[in-house]
Amino acid sequence: MLAVDTNILVYAHSPQESHHAAALAALTWLADRARPWAVTVSSLVEFTRICSHSRLLRRSIDETCAALDAIAAAPGCRIIGLGGSDWLAFRDAVIEGRAAGNLAFDAHIVAACRSHGVAAVLTEDLDFARFRSIRALRLTDDWQRVA
Repeated sequence: MLAVDTNILVYAHSPQESHHAAALAALTWLADRARPWAVTVSSLVEFTRICSHSRLLRRSIDETCAALDAIAAAPGCRIIGLGGSDWLAFRDAVIEGRAAGNLAFDAHIVAACRSHGVAAVLTEDLDFARFRSIRALRLTDDWQRVA
């Protein structure tokens, strides 16, 4: 199973972004297959923060929640996260990626993916390369083979 990172979700919902067409095509391809793919709860939190932020995308709460509903309702989409007993997976990902500061969000995504058997994440965030336990794939990669 392939996970989709926050930036792919943001690009797909932001026509002004340079990666918009590729990100939207990726989400459409994943949904059209109706096979399982994943989005972490932390990616949805970050998506909400970026979309509704007054200095970033400036979307209303209603627009942002409609986008969240569309993501969650997409065929094959699995929302994954960490439970209370999974904190060690998060700690291990922080150590593995030396994930200080904002990189802790990436470590949380990696930990959730590992806990749910997700082997790869589709992302434009180069920081995921620091985590050996998950394969980071970019929109320009042949990521469909993994999905």
